[in-house]
Amino acid sequence: MSARFVTPGEVIEDTGDCNPGVGTMSEDGRIIALVGGGLVIDEQRSEVRVEATTTLPVPQVGDHLIGSVEKINDKAVMLRVLQIEGDSRRLANDDFADMYVAKIVDRYLPSPIDAMRRRDIVRMRVMEDSPVLKVSTRENSSCGVLHALCPQCGQDLFAEPKGDYNVHCPECDYHGYRALSDGFGAGYDTSEARPSSFNQAKQRWGKEMEQVFESGSASRSVVLSADHRHDGRKIEKFRFEDAGGPRGSGGGGERGGRRQQARGIRLFVGGLSRDVNLDTLKEAFAKHGEITDAVVMIDRETGNPRGFGFVTLAEQAQADAAVKALHSTDLRGRKITVRTADGGSGGGRGGERGGRGGGRQQPGSKRIF
Repeated sequence: MSARFVTPGEVIEDTGDCNPGVGTMSEDGRIIALVGGGLVIDEQRSEVRVEATTTLPVPQVGDHLIGSVEKINDKAVMLRVLQIEGDSRRLANDDFADMYVAKIVDRYLPSPIDAMRRRDIVRMRVMEDSPVLKVSTRENSSCGVLHALCPQCGQDLFAEPKGDYNVHCPECDYHGYRALSDGFGAGYDTSEARPSSFNQAKQRWGKEMEQVFESGSASRSVVLSADHRHDGRKIEKFRFEDAGGPRGSGGGGERGGRRQQARGIRLFVGGLSRDVNLDTLKEAFAKHGEITDAVVMIDRETGNPRGFGFVTLAEQAQADAAVKALHSTDLRGRKITVRTADGGSGGGRGGERGGRGGGRQQPGSKRIF
């Protein structure tokens, strides 16, 4: 017999040399350790087994855990447990903990997404360990979010109080709210920084945040809009706001909350600064013709303008004049792009296309989805 220490998941031997015993399993011709302990090879029985010399770490009531936000529901957040604080042993299997919205911070929250987002790293305390782990970050300044990414550009967020907001991205000027731990941005070192005071516990929300809450949890996306850590390039997720009438109907109307397609020539306007709102956009185009529709695209998660919009003018000649006059001109400090968005809609070109839902493609043109 011989013995050495092995860890769970470690490949021990090939099944052609010996048989799996206690504490092991065979998979794809290999014998794998299921527990940590001493490896025993019994040559007489041609068997290999693992005799556990230590128990696996199991979270208990009162323990502090480090975890990452895995999933967010309307009233609860599920976290993947990464480590039991103070215990260097590795968890053998994935373990998850649940935290209800009332246990996040000592402040009114309609939903967990208003204080945490997916991939946030969180320090939490175990409140119940059976039948499932239930944790809390409330009423403990050392518990809360330790690290968070900007939902707009993927960069690290920094603690900065600004009204109801308490985190800031210096890269894209995003501001948001997190239930911060005193260790936010400092790991385990909580001796100097006290970001938990930025949570403004037991205080009422301002008017701006009340309006955000009233928009409904569905409009406050729980996913990062993009993860830019792969190579630093910005990823634009284009979303078609105006979808016209019901598919195949070739007419107007609304379905599923989508906006009705206005008749006329639709223009794309890009390169808009954050200072440009709907009134500013209409004012710039009003001198060139009758505006039948206009929209400035807004990010659903942050409420910030996305930098582009659409304007629909009643006649082709008006649209041509607007493109000629406004393309590559300055609007609120930025040079804008103005071009035809989709070749017109409805009766804008003599009714040849008959709307998005039906009609034939014009000869010599190309449609790109």
